[in-house]
Amino acid sequence: MDLARARTPGLANITHLNNAGAALMSERVLNTAIEHLRLEAVVGGYEAADRAQARMFAVYRSTAALLGCAPDEIAIMENASRAWALFFASLDLAPGDVVVTTEGEYASNFMSMLQARRRCGIEIEVIAPGPDGTADADALRKLIDRHGRRIRLVSLTHVATNNGAISPVETLSRIVREARGSGALAPNALVAVDACQTVGQMDVNVDALGCDMLTATSRKFLRGPRGVGILYVRRAQPGLAAAVEPRILDMRSGFWSGSDEYRIYAEAERFETWDKCVASKLAFGAAVDEALDWGLDAIEASIGALSAVLREMLADLPGVRLCDTGSRQCGTVTFDLDRGSPYALVSHLRERTINIGVSDRDLVRLDMDRRNLEAVARCSVHYYNTVEDLERFIAATDHYVRSA
Repeated sequence: MDLARARTPGLANITHLNNAGAALMSERVLNTAIEHLRLEAVVGGYEAADRAQARMFAVYRSTAALLGCAPDEIAIMENASRAWALFFASLDLAPGDVVVTTEGEYASNFMSMLQARRRCGIEIEVIAPGPDGTADADALRKLIDRHGRRIRLVSLTHVATNNGAISPVETLSRIVREARGSGALAPNALVAVDACQTVGQMDVNVDALGCDMLTATSRKFLRGPRGVGILYVRRAQPGLAAAVEPRILDMRSGFWSGSDEYRIYAEAERFETWDKCVASKLAFGAAVDEALDWGLDAIEASIGALSAVLREMLADLPGVRLCDTGSRQCGTVTFDLDRGSPYALVSHLRERTINIGVSDRDLVRLDMDRRNLEAVARCSVHYYNTVEDLERFIAATDHYVRSA
């Protein structure tokens, strides 16, 4: 996509293959943020926000279109980890409740589970991986048979931060829904999906995923600014409403309806705070609109083609071992080295204006421990990358491996 490259200022200076960390913003996104900050500087923060009200409302409509839900099911948060933590804290967990997760769970999320186990006495169960390394459907069924109505949450990661494998979230969610329908699970047993690594690089639809909650981030494949996240919360249903009242309240959560009472709003915005960075929120909306303009199917096709080429190149490179699992993979490609380290490789590449990332053990400890990996190099492509970018990266990586 030559036009995308022309509209991405950063590509004039670097070869950016760290899109699973933070992608490069386009001119449109960058200018949206700068223009609003300039407006704040000359008219005042409150006054600038008043002028931007219609555009801020439009951000919810665009994000809802992106995820296939209603605008009132969307909250725009300061980041995805905070969104996940606030939702998790709202579940009012009790001793004996069970939270089910996967080996790909991100550190921030899993630490919240560990804290709940310490404070509330919950149990944590991990869905065992199947032959392809992703969470196994039969293993989930066995956990449901064992724990039944004590299960309160099934937390699924669409793509882990250290792996290019796409988890079979649709299948796992369907198992939970069927178990709820049969009475094997309680009506308030929820499915949460961490989609930080997939929203923006493929079509992610919350109904297709079958989730009750989903988190995503602006800075990765959506190409938005840092400091913005998405929280999707399915509209309250009978038996679920009490489970999703925020534990921490703000004026954005509801209103002080009497001297000794308050009322919580029904919309997902109840998880937001009143004060926010309007410039970042507007820039995030511009990034979402741009993804919709390009088309998620076209973006996924472009990323899929490039990542397939990248995997072939790395597989042919002496001293490199691909680390991705899964029968279906995305635009993130992870690998280890026979000599040297992923951290030193990152430094070597940055000296040559090439960006990649590293995922280390303490980010996804369950998966990394099982596979005996300390750290993996992570190269992630986007639709503005080219085969020439990959060739430059491969040549520099080959030079590092040979000299390590």
